[in-house]
Amino acid sequence: MSRFKQLFDKAGGWKAILNYAKVGVLPYMVAQILLTGKSKTALELMRNGIQLKIKQKLWKHYIGVLRNFDNNYSKEEYPMQKSNKVWVCWMQGLEQAPALVQRCYRSLQDNLKGKEIVLLTESNFDQYVHIPDFIIEKLHKGIITRTHFSDILRLELLIQQGGTWIDATVFCSGGDIPKYMMEDEFFIFQKVKPGSDGSAINMSSWFMSAWSNHKFLLATRELLYAYWQKNDRMIDYFLLHLFMMIVKDYYMEEWKQIIPYPNSLPHVLQLMQFEKFDHRRWDAACKASPFHKLTYKVKEEDTRKEGTFYRYVMES
Repeated sequence: MSRFKQLFDKAGGWKAILNYAKVGVLPYMVAQILLTGKSKTALELMRNGIQLKIKQKLWKHYIGVLRNFDNNYSKEEYPMQKSNKVWVCWMQGLEQAPALVQRCYRSLQDNLKGKEIVLLTESNFDQYVHIPDFIIEKLHKGIITRTHFSDILRLELLIQQGGTWIDATVFCSGGDIPKYMMEDEFFIFQKVKPGSDGSAINMSSWFMSAWSNHKFLLATRELLYAYWQKNDRMIDYFLLHLFMMIVKDYYMEEWKQIIPYPNSLPHVLQLMQFEKFDHRRWDAACKASPFHKLTYKVKEEDTRKEGTFYRYVMES
C-alpha cells in the first residue's frame, strides 16, 4: 500500500471526500493537493486548512447559540464542585479490552491511589450520567458513532459530576503528578506556541479534569447539542475539539487561566514504543509527563518484539 493511500484512508477515505464536498471545502482540498503535493507534510497542512475552514463555518452558524448561552449563564444556577473521581470507559468491558488497555487501566489503579477510579461500560454508564434521549436514539441508529458518543459522554460526566476523564489507552507512569492536572477547576493538555499559531485545533480531549458545571464545558455542550439537534452527519471527526476551540476563542480571558502543558510530551513514549528500550530515554519520557497517550492499533508482530519500550510497559 502506498504512503498516500495509507494517509488517505487515515484521513477518512472517500467518506471524508464526500463530506468535504457537502460542506463546501472540496475545491480547497483539490487546490492544496495541486499546489503542495501528496507528501505527509502536505496532506497534514491540507487537513489543518480544512479544519480551519470548517471551524469558521461552525463559528458563523453557532456563534448566536454561544452568545445566548453567555447572556443567560449564572454561577448561582450552575454551582461548581470538586470531585475525586477518575472516569475510564471501555464499552465492551475490561475483560474484552486489548491487553494494552488492560495494562493502562492497572497503571491508573497503581498510581492514582487517592482517586476513585470508575470503569464505564455499555451496561453501566447510565448509572453515572444522564444523556438526552435524542442523543441515545442517534447512537442506536448509528448516526452518532461510539467514538463520538464517548466525546459526549466525557463532556456530560465532567459537567454533571466533575473529576478527570482519562482515555483507556493512557498509561500512567506515576511519579510526581502536578496537582493542577487533577485538582484545578479545569485542565486540558494543549498545543502551545509556536505550533499553536498554525493549528486549527490546539487542545486534546483524551485527558480532561474539571469541577462540575464548569462554564467552558457547559458552553461546549450547548454548541454540540445544537448541532446534533439539526444534523445527522459529522461535519468533521474532531467536532468536539472544534466547538471547544470556538468556546476558547470566545472566553479567551478564562482560557488564559488554565495552566498550559504541551500535549506533545505525553506522546513521546508512543512514538518510540517499538524501539529498543533504554532506561535513560524512559526516565526522560516519564519525567516529561506522568501520563502517556498510547495506542493498541499497531502491528501484531511489533508487539511480539523483545526488549522494546512496549514490552517494558506491558511487563513492568
